[in-house]
Amino acid sequence: MKIKYLIACLLGGVGYAQVNCSLPMSNASTFNFTTANNGISGIYNASSNIIASNQVNATTYLAPEIRVTDGFLANPSSTSNVLLSIANCSNCATPIDLFIKDGPTDDGNVPNNNTLNMWTSTDIWVGNENNDIDDYINPTYGISNFLKVRVKNNGCGSTTGTESLELRWAKASTSLTVNTPWFGDVFFNGNGAVMGGLIGTITLPIMVAGEERTFTFPWNVPNPADYGNIDQWHFCVMAKALTSAETIADNGMNDLNWYVRNNNNIAWRNLHIINVSPASPEPPTGVVEVGNTLDEPRNCYLELLVEDMETGKPIYEEAEVTIKMDETLYHAWVKGNKETEQLFETNMDNIKLVKGNQALIKNILFDPHESGTIRLDFNFLTEQLTNKTKYIYHLVQKESGTDAVIGGETFYIKKQYRPPFEAGSDDLEIDKYETIMLNAQDIGEPAIYNWYDSEGHFIAEGKDLQVANAVAEKYKLEVISTADGFKDYSNVEVKLKPSRLSLLYPNPTSSTLNVKYKINEANSAYLSVYSYYVSNSAISNNYIIDLNAGETNIDVSQYPNGFYKVALITDGKVVDIKILNKTY
Repeated sequence: MKIKYLIACLLGGVGYAQVNCSLPMSNASTFNFTTANNGISGIYNASSNIIASNQVNATTYLAPEIRVTDGFLANPSSTSNVLLSIANCSNCATPIDLFIKDGPTDDGNVPNNNTLNMWTSTDIWVGNENNDIDDYINPTYGISNFLKVRVKNNGCGSTTGTESLELRWAKASTSLTVNTPWFGDVFFNGNGAVMGGLIGTITLPIMVAGEERTFTFPWNVPNPADYGNIDQWHFCVMAKALTSAETIADNGMNDLNWYVRNNNNIAWRNLHIINVSPASPEPPTGVVEVGNTLDEPRNCYLELLVEDMETGKPIYEEAEVTIKMDETLYHAWVKGNKETEQLFETNMDNIKLVKGNQALIKNILFDPHESGTIRLDFNFLTEQLTNKTKYIYHLVQKESGTDAVIGGETFYIKKQYRPPFEAGSDDLEIDKYETIMLNAQDIGEPAIYNWYDSEGHFIAEGKDLQVANAVAEKYKLEVISTADGFKDYSNVEVKLKPSRLSLLYPNPTSSTLNVKYKINEANSAYLSVYSYYVSNSAISNNYIIDLNAGETNIDVSQYPNGFYKVALITDGKVVDIKILNKTY
């Protein structure tokens, strides 16, 4: 077993000086030791807890440091306090081990099997103030950004002060490699805007064993206008702590995911912060590049999923999570036969709505060095709101067939409470082909009002919707707050009034009766005139009518005087009756 001991020397009694020493031994064993600082040798007998050694002058051989351990060892034969640093039983195999966490559970061991998504380093973040508070925000164009990197010396010795920390950026992508585009050799659509580059390199100060420090890199981010004005397309950053003593592991495959997992001094952050708040200047949207960096075609798929350990209602139930593929990505997906899982169709082929966890866009067939973008929108539904305030959602690009992770982006959504609102509009009852106006209720704040038909097709934007030649229809009203993207829906039904008799004229009449009617919904119709209160007579006549004419004339001159019922019958059912007074 391994036992840690505290070697101590006494001065006229019991006293302890401390040193770290870990040895494979049993309590009954003895071992020889030689001190690192002065070459003192001796024998330690574990069973009697006694050190025997040649006596030395304490002031000459005082060790340079004290390390607290969990054992004690007395030396009653000593005449002076001497701190012994024992060389042949030290467990310090790695004096310098610079470490940047890939995630909160990363312990520095390689490969890192504790972190699932390698692009979620908790030791890299952005602040807009030069402090060490790790309140994650997005880097923003036009203001001072301060990138923070936390580095720990995980070794058992001090660093030399010659080590360095390098920080590089890339436009957010799920298909980054070890070398691309971090070194400024890839350009956006050939227009000269680099897709990545060096942020800075600093020399690290001396860091003792176990010491952790945060370092700052000022950064002016590139202009979004240089990248086609694609809104909310943010940045990845990669930090690398370099020493002359450590070797960088590389499998030669240009595989960034493997590279970061197998080097604890390299960390990667591809995290998009979405603040769902009226105070946020950014919409609840994120854009990321998806593509193929290989010299040959590649079949990939995209997976969208919630964080494993997250509790509460998942984001796709409390909000509408919508994905939109750009033209390049859409056509690559079409080549693979447009396969998906856990995604709802919309009235736009390139836009899908997430309906469950582990949603998939499958069989994306990229040509060599082809890439597109995908946009995710998060619109919280006022009817589904909970008290939950934080959500983590991952977009992962994987290789089809092998399921090997190529890369990904994580969305960290922070929702601020706000009073809910309701979308609303009154139902209407109308005559067929009437011109009508649907009116949305104002929600009392700036908003977008969208109208859709019963099949989900977009009709128009605006609070009021005029419909000419209206028929029975169900409309959907969508109301989106422009402040934070919160959303609500209301179903609006336009019903047809019952078919009816509008007017009998003149009434009373002696000869010709003009009948005005409105047929709203029927395949056939006729008028039935029959006796109601007529002396010594029983009359009953039917008259077929034109559904769309709206009126007809009936000759009643031969009818005996009296009262008659005029009934409107549509599709075999009596829908309305009026009384006719026949006179001479």
